[in-house]
Amino acid sequence: CRIAMSMTSSTRCAMSWTSSAADPGIGMDGRLPIVFWTTGGVKSGLGHVRRCLSLAEAVREIGADASFVLESDRMVLNYVEERGFRAVPADRVSALGTVRNENGASVVIDSYAVPSEELAAVRERSRAIVIDDLADREFPVDLVVNSSPSMKVSDYTALPSTRFLLGPEYA
Repeated sequence: CRIAMSMTSSTRCAMSWTSSAADPGIGMDGRLPIVFWTTGGVKSGLGHVRRCLSLAEAVREIGADASFVLESDRMVLNYVEERGFRAVPADRVSALGTVRNENGASVVIDSYAVPSEELAAVRERSRAIVIDDLADREFPVDLVVNSSPSMKVSDYTALPSTRFLLGPEYA
């Protein structure tokens, strides 16, 4: 399964999805399952959740099946569900297990709280994609997206195979 993504500064996301019927990442209904793991709430705000919702809406338009694992309060869960997505609650301790139970072919992680060890654990079973702002830890993932105009690949500690989408055109 392959997802190609390009995003413009106006937050439009152009995506294409190619797969084969034998692709193990395709769900029983023929749709690509993508899990968004993020945080948000009354105290921390909705920035990460909104970013993930924008991407989830875009992948839903091309036929993927998006769900959310949220380290958040009930208000945020309701917010995501009102937009037509499955929202599964988790806390910091249970989140990795909850993400694994969702069986995503790809997992998009947008959270400062997920340590490198958990990023690596996600990658063992799924394509791991991180939306990042900080370059503050090791990133053993398949793809890092950072829209900061000043970030460079050399700012990151990652796998040799990790791909990067850096710069404001990926906002």
